[in-house]
Amino acid sequence: MPSLQMLFPWLALFGGFAVASSNANSPSYPPLPETGRSDLTPFSLATGTSEFVTARDGKLYLDDAEYTFSSFNAPDLIGGSQFEIEDTFRSLVAFGRPITRTYTLGVVSVNVQNSSAFIQGWDSDAQDWIYNEAQFVKLDMVLSLARKWGCKIVIPVINQDYGSQSTNWAGNWADLIQLYYGITGDNAYNESKAYDFWTDANLIAATKKIYTKLLARTNTLNGVVYGQDNTFWAIETGNELNLNMSAPTFPDTSLPPPGSWTVEIAKHIKSLAPNILVMDGSLSRSNTTENKFNATSLESPFVDLFSYHYYDVQVGQLPFYVMASDAAYVRKYGKTFVIGEHGFYPNTSSWDVFHDMQASNPVAGSMVWSLREHADTGGFVTHGEGGDIYSYHVPGWSPPTSPMFDALEQYIVGSTYTASHQLLNQAVPHYPAPWAPTILAANTTSNGTAFFQFLGGTWAEHYEVFHAVTGNVGSWQQAVNYLRDDVDAGMANFTVDPAVYGDGNGSWVMRGVSFAPLLRKGPWSNVLTIE
Repeated sequence: MPSLQMLFPWLALFGGFAVASSNANSPSYPPLPETGRSDLTPFSLATGTSEFVTARDGKLYLDDAEYTFSSFNAPDLIGGSQFEIEDTFRSLVAFGRPITRTYTLGVVSVNVQNSSAFIQGWDSDAQDWIYNEAQFVKLDMVLSLARKWGCKIVIPVINQDYGSQSTNWAGNWADLIQLYYGITGDNAYNESKAYDFWTDANLIAATKKIYTKLLARTNTLNGVVYGQDNTFWAIETGNELNLNMSAPTFPDTSLPPPGSWTVEIAKHIKSLAPNILVMDGSLSRSNTTENKFNATSLESPFVDLFSYHYYDVQVGQLPFYVMASDAAYVRKYGKTFVIGEHGFYPNTSSWDVFHDMQASNPVAGSMVWSLREHADTGGFVTHGEGGDIYSYHVPGWSPPTSPMFDALEQYIVGSTYTASHQLLNQAVPHYPAPWAPTILAANTTSNGTAFFQFLGGTWAEHYEVFHAVTGNVGSWQQAVNYLRDDVDAGMANFTVDPAVYGDGNGSWVMRGVSFAPLLRKGPWSNVLTIE
């Protein structure tokens, strides 16, 4: 494992402080007192079960155990650093079933740079897409780390965005059409509507190549072929697909894509990954259950799962109170219903009603939109959805320190965590003892006060900071008993009290603490020595 100095070259000398390595043969600090251990233990599927998640009788199973879940979408997974990816999985493994959903495979577009797109163009000579290997290597890391932590993944392969190009966050159907047919210019987006994405034989054949590229790939980190990887609990045909894509009905979003397209794509997926479930990625914005799900897809043996997305009931956008009829309709066809996204509810009682409805209806799982992770610069990645709604973080804080944290975060995380265990008829455990934090570097403020940055430990509600004088003498003394890191990325730090510690000389260490009432202590961080 590389040292902190290798990972952060500026760590050895930063802001005028000499920083002694915590790995020195002769440490310049006293022995650390005993502390707790984190419950967040990696679990390799390679040494656990070799089974895939299966669907029958309206439910999901793994090793014949019911796999009903309440969890979170994790849209940052593919673009995250290793630290951020593992923090996400450490967040999820405490839930009853560790399961999540990534975002789509990005297509180069108005808001997606070539360097971050999975699909960069169309090669007419090779008759295939131009793929970004660097992005696929990032996905290799996501799947490899998901396997390490025992977390199941679903990927919605292609994306659809609503509205103008300004909201085209990941590249969508129009971009695929433009790349394939070489449509360019200021009016390319509108010109792409002349092609029917669902029925154009050339586009269908080209689109199937994306699924082939994904599922025939061998992971460069663990050697597992994607189509044979039980880390996937499903492959989703896409994200929020509907007839918004189709001419001449554009922008009609009241119906799902044609069943012929969904079944053809599902059949192709099954030919490459026969043991991985296929989820219909349709989302028609209709209040009529029969219009939400295509009967041809429901009757197909190649499509296993059907999904819907529910959001804020106050504004009437995709309300969850129709969950019972949606789930019953899918179940009537012998298929399994899951809620791929939900959230933005205005109060705690709405969240309670949602969880009660899921528990009392044939709903195999649900995922809140969305979970964000500790940032690899300290603090957390944050994301605003509009309307004073923000992404969530474990374990959740109320009230939060940063305005970029949702006011209901603590309740939403807690109620989802509780539901994840109650759905499995499990006693709801206390939150786990947290992961160890990492102290990054020391610096000084403009007035010369010492401080250091740190990476938070997953599931820590707060931190305790200890100090020892220079030299292997004396003992560690608690400097602070309550320090939080519910702040924006790069903003997590501890400021030394100059009245007590002067310029900060000596050694510093910290540990995470879980929520009351247990206040479980996690393992120690690395030791930072300032000389």
